[in-house]
Amino acid sequence: MFKEMWADEAAVKYPNKGLLRFDRIREDGELLHPYAALKSNGEWFIRLYLPFLHEYAEMPEIDFLALPIATDVEVKRRAS
Repeated sequence: MFKEMWADEAAVKYPNKGLLRFDRIREDGELLHPYAALKSNGEWFIRLYLPFLHEYAEMPEIDFLALPIATDVEVKRRAS
């Protein structure tokens, strides 16, 4: 039963694919690269890769939307 419920939710297509096109900068300056979205309990979560930390994370879509889009200057600053 759990697998069936998960499969139903996973089959839902993310309606805001354009959101996944832009990296964002977290409050602490960390770069967040979105690569997928998952709907869970009626809420969308953005799956993220943090390239400088080599880690994966998730955050609610609404929180991700509130973050500024990463600029080249911010990426270079984080890389140094």
